[in-house]
Amino acid sequence: IKSQVRDPDLGLDAFLRFLNPNLPPAVLQVPLTVLEVGELPWGTQRTIDLEVLNSGAGALLVRPQHLSPGIKAVPDALAVHRRQILKLVIDTNQLTPSLKPQLIPFTLDAGPAGAVRLRIRVLVPAPLLEIEPPELDLGSVARGTAVEALFLVRNAGNSAFRCEVSSQIRNSGVNPPVFNCLPGMEQEVTLVVDTSQYAIGRVS
Repeated sequence: IKSQVRDPDLGLDAFLRFLNPNLPPAVLQVPLTVLEVGELPWGTQRTIDLEVLNSGAGALLVRPQHLSPGIKAVPDALAVHRRQILKLVIDTNQLTPSLKPQLIPFTLDAGPAGAVRLRIRVLVPAPLLEIEPPELDLGSVARGTAVEALFLVRNAGNSAFRCEVSSQIRNSGVNPPVFNCLPGMEQEVTLVVDTSQYAIGRVS
């Protein structure tokens, strides 16, 4: 009994079962075993409610188990007399974007009152990088001059991404080197090449 006094329902349940060992057991029950989240862009969070029921007598203590990265239960343990709400926080920063919905399993464990295996169905749409033009031709330039070229970085997908641009071309730089690209966004990037240390001739 002393181990249950932190929660009134569990403390009363332990006391009544001490007085009457034949008291019917608590029974864990959930209305849905597949929780539909729908589409959730990468880099966002959403909190959903899970209804947890006790269809038996007394009270039960339920603990979420085997939670995958990106899924957090609040609280991490819940006393249920008749009905309680468990909140599940879905953080897509820790999920992998895909073209199809993901089924993420976890378990509610209520000890003697039973355990239920559930799944969260969520679609984290993938970003899609497009670059235009795919090849840059700087043309003919006088040695020792700086030449610029522009290209577009486009996100044709349905989730945002962070883009880091670097150049392997000698004596060159890009601007901006880092930016976030939202769905449908286009970012113009400037490539600057200093030709002062290049030999005369064609360079690719």
